[in-house]
Amino acid sequence: YQLRSLENGVPMVDIENNVNAAISTAANLIRNTAPYQVNGTNVTVGIWDGGGVRVTHQELTGRATIMDGAVADDHATHVGGTIAASGATALALGMAPRVRIDSY
Repeated sequence: YQLRSLENGVPMVDIENNVNAAISTAANLIRNTAPYQVNGTNVTVGIWDGGGVRVTHQELTGRATIMDGAVADDHATHVGGTIAASGATALALGMAPRVRIDSY
């Protein structure tokens, strides 16, 4: 959970959980599962967002590169995690946990 803001004294909380997203897209049926073994190995994706993916994030370390000098941004990092989180935290496992990210 991440506190986003307080609105009229009410906490606005983001829940970062990729498990349900994987189920709704059926990624859980092919990700690291025989016979498909889809996991993003040898694939690089580009993310263009309002800032860069935080390359030091525990779920993305060593697999994300800022391509244009953009400053790290929470939304871009969340998108990067949905795509590529390694599963250091099981509930955060991304759709393609071994993919590399070029962030713009």
